[in-house]
Formats: sequence, C-alpha cells, structure tokens
Amino acid sequence: MTVVERVADSPAELRRLVDAARADPHVVAFPYSRVRQLVGDEPERSRTGHSFAGGSATRPVRDWLPCSCGGHLVLRCRMCPDVRVDPIVSCTPRRPDS
Repeated sequence: MTVVERVADSPAELRRLVDAARADPHVVAFPYSRVRQLVGDEPERSRTGHSFAGGSATRPVRDWLPCSCGGHLVLRCRMCPDVRVDPIVSCTPRRPDS
C-alpha cells in the first residue's frame, strides 16, 4: 500500500484533490486533517520589545478569532497589551459564540 500526503493551500486546491481522489479507482480512502499555518514567520517580540522566547511567562497567549474566511490566529503578549492577528483581518470576524 502506498500512502501519498498532499497539502492544499486553498479551498479550491483541496476541492481539486478530493475530486481527483474520488475519480481514481485505486484510491480507497482520503483522510484529511485541517492544519492552520502562520503567514510568514511567527514574531519573536511584541511591538513594544518584549521577547516571546523562553518559558510560559514570556510565550505569547495563542487564541483563535473565528471569521468568515475560516479564522485568524491571535497572539497576545503576556507583559503588555500588544495583540497581533495573523492573517491581518480584512474580512468579517464572528463572535466566538456564533
């Protein structure tokens, strides 16, 4: 048995991969998992200069902002009010309970 892993970078690409798997009689299953990735590198410091390296006291709080686009990663500095959202919100965020 051969296992081939593919990564889809967009919903359209995922759709093409699923359609191709469904059309191929040799494919017996196509399990998938959703993995969110940062756009670019994760910041090493807050905008006020606090380092994000080290243990839990300096590591940013990671949160998720649900959105019409799928969502955004939120990084909050533990030492100041700096908040970074990735990718930058240019769509319609939803309330967490919706």
